[in-house]
Amino acid sequence: MKNRSHFLILLLLIILPGCNEEVPGLKPSGLNSAFTLTPDSDFRTYIRHYRQIIEGSRIDLDGPDREKIIEANLPFEMVPEENGKPVNGILLIHGLFDSPYHMRDLGRHFRERGFLVRAILLPGHGTVPGDQTEVTMEEWVKATEYGVSSLKREVDRVFIGGFSTGGALAVLHALKNPDGVAGLFLFSPCLKVNTGFDRLAGTLSTFKTWLITRKSVDYARYESFAANSAAQVYLLTREIASLSAENRLTLPAFTVLSREDRTVDSEFTIDFFMKKIPSPESRLLIYGDKRTNSFSDPRITVSAVGGTSANILSSAHTAITIPPTDTHYGANGDYLNCLHYFFSSAKSEECRTGENIPYGEITRHHLAKGTMRRLTWNPKYREMLAGIDDFLTNLPDGRVKSEE
Repeated sequence: MKNRSHFLILLLLIILPGCNEEVPGLKPSGLNSAFTLTPDSDFRTYIRHYRQIIEGSRIDLDGPDREKIIEANLPFEMVPEENGKPVNGILLIHGLFDSPYHMRDLGRHFRERGFLVRAILLPGHGTVPGDQTEVTMEEWVKATEYGVSSLKREVDRVFIGGFSTGGALAVLHALKNPDGVAGLFLFSPCLKVNTGFDRLAGTLSTFKTWLITRKSVDYARYESFAANSAAQVYLLTREIASLSAENRLTLPAFTVLSREDRTVDSEFTIDFFMKKIPSPESRLLIYGDKRTNSFSDPRITVSAVGGTSANILSSAHTAITIPPTDTHYGANGDYLNCLHYFFSSAKSEECRTGENIPYGEITRHHLAKGTMRRLTWNPKYREMLAGIDDFLTNLPDGRVKSEE
């Protein structure tokens, strides 16, 4: 039955048109499908390199928001205030379709804890959606390896923090280099996609370049979805599955996810945590209903998000790394996520302009209640940061600056 449904999904995606109107930016820029810098390149050189790529490829830089758009998509470095060599460094890796913007607030927190913070831009991202069509997961791995090696030249201990696909890249790197990473921070890691469609993506990309195309209104994230993107994420998760079949991650990891996540398989991640991340220092924070989420593993904490305010139904995949105060994705931000109504201009308009529209994850249960927006900020962001601080404090040989 499941195989039949997967076939029907594949057939529909091949038959249905990807767009109803001309969408700009669907052609590759020719500048951003590969990681081309040498492993010993200075990180500031790396940032300048990608500034040139972004300036030479984006098509939305003619207005007054030019610098804001560039900065949102640019790799970044945050240096702690203390003099001397930092003990700890962290590499932050954004998710599929995203940009380093999604990791900036986390970066500020780690810098305040004395970390040297660096965030990379994954090849194929931050320029035009068309660059998704040519990139491969191997280029993402190269960028990750570069980011880690650049930090190792500057600090004693390297941590990796990743959101979604970035979390998967962090896990893959740690599996390949078990002694080279001090710990992981995994935010909704994409260890398995929450649909059977992922395994069909490679076949689908042979017939269809785009699954969904939209005129983008989000300067910090792509809103068109290439079949190749799904195919590359699937290959990434397969490599993790292969390596983790005979190996476990012995390093400590702090993981946080939404139980109702509609992008990644949260149940798979929970199982992976319990079976493949055995260190007693590791922690898993699950946003979900405490009444139906009970675990015997003392390292797991369940925290309810639904009901934290009158119009929040649950947490969501898109919410984890963003604080409520964020000016773009936050509670009073300038962006509303209504992408799940791509099939209906009327529903999309109601989502964007309606009053008292609830926020949450786009589950069938929530969607059946009426028009909703996908949550793009974490109502319990400060609680999550406190969990991160507690995790760091309890690490062996932990030398982390405490909150003043």
